Amino acid sequence: MNIEKLKNLRILYVEDEDQLRDTTAKSLNTIIPNITVALNGEDGLEKFNSGDFDLIITDLEMPLMSGVEMIKNIRNKNKNIPIIVTTAYDNKNSNIQEINKMGIDNYQMKPINMMELMKTINKYI
Repeated sequence: MNIEKLKNLRILYVEDEDQLRDTTAKSLNTIIPNITVALNGEDGLEKFNSGDFDLIITDLEMPLMSGVEMIKNIRNKNKNIPIIVTTAYDNKNSNIQEINKMGIDNYQMKPINMMELMKTINKYI
């Protein structure tokens, strides 16, 4: 794992579930100091539009704007930014099939395995 690159990485993390968001952000923050947290898809899109990020981690099912809608909007502006989706649904779910068509880079099943997530992040930096 390239710790120096991870220290300079700018991540947008979008999750509406408070406990999961806080735990995951805190765990990521022990290695990656520059994490911007968004509470839902609408908040995530606003932060994406006003920030400069290297990678996005997002949930799918969220209030105000779903992860799918947020990803579509982001892909209209940036087709190259790596996007990792976290989900409680398996790959038979229609949303996952839809986001696969949008060019997501990876998805992680909930509960999130931090070691697997870190390996995935490292792969895309």
